[in-house]
Amino acid sequence: MTAGKSNRIGKLRERVTIERMERAPDGFGGAGVSWSDVATAHAEVISFKGREHAHDGRTETRAPCRVVMRYREDVTSAMRIRWRDRLLDIQSVIDPDGERRWLALDCIETTGSEAGI
Repeated sequence: MTAGKSNRIGKLRERVTIERMERAPDGFGGAGVSWSDVATAHAEVISFKGREHAHDGRTETRAPCRVVMRYREDVTSAMRIRWRDRLLDIQSVIDPDGERRWLALDCIETTGSEAGI
């Protein structure tokens, strides 16, 4: 293992929870949505500059970030990350070096009316 690759482990200081959306019949012909925990992992969360805009009289913020963790096969872009008091929608799941050591999850944190919290 080279020095650059071993240094990544020390950056996994955050605890994140991977969540999966589940739909269940609501008894009225529709479906209710809930989120269930898949796993908790150590990760590095890298925030990027976000954007804020007004929509229907409300301010919405979309902040991109990247979550880096040890490789897992069960993470998809249909999931989300719960980090501290924030929800991050997974946009893409990347194996950066193709060696199944790390996962880079490109995410968007949405606050305001789009968040659906």
